[in-house]
Amino acid sequence: MNFNLDAQQKELFFNSMFKELAVIIFNTNKEVVFSNEKMAAALGYSQEEILHLHHKTFCFDEYIYSENYQNFWDSLLILKKSFQDKIFRKRENGEQIILESVYFPVLNNQNSI
Repeated sequence: MNFNLDAQQKELFFNSMFKELAVIIFNTNKEVVFSNEKMAAALGYSQEEILHLHHKTFCFDEYIYSENYQNFWDSLLILKKSFQDKIFRKRENGEQIILESVYFPVLNNQNSI
């Protein structure tokens, strides 16, 4: 996909997106490799604290041990499908937060994650 944007325009777009949206990036081991301040704060962490935490850290046990949790990750990592829905997540203090969420795999030119 070509956005027909030059390098500066792409940088401005991504900087704006990361400023306005709560963003978190997980690796294929389901560990946080990046979180912007908005997402870290929403989950009750600093940007430094949230790095390397496992996705399960932000989920309640009933979801972690459900078939839906495994299906969610299989869909992302094996089927390479996006996911969008309201999700229930656990803040650092154990409180529940409801987020409108979009998860998607980032694929390279060889269609690998």
